[in-house]
Amino acid sequence: MKKMIIFAAAFFMSLTVIHAQEKAGKRDTTTHISLYTCPKHPGVTTDKLGKCPICGMDLNLSQKELLKSQVTKAYTCPIHVDIVSDKPGKCPKCGMAFTINK
Repeated sequence: MKKMIIFAAAFFMSLTVIHAQEKAGKRDTTTHISLYTCPKHPGVTTDKLGKCPICGMDLNLSQKELLKSQVTKAYTCPIHVDIVSDKPGKCPKCGMAFTINK
């Protein structure tokens, strides 16, 4: 019973800290770039989606970017980037499907 009370107290204190930081404006608002690489030529990297200049294959997200997107699981609207969700779905403003934040 004591463990349950301690766990509940720790949970509510952590929620209070998170809410206080968001209220104080300490949300991460920096713009992050995504890196794309060629599957055959890992040395070819760019911040824009396109084709590999060596072989012409489509560039994919780098392994690091894929890992980050799997860990964070943040979904955004492709048009309204200020709308963020932790679950897949549709944008409440335009109805477009969320994409994984890259």
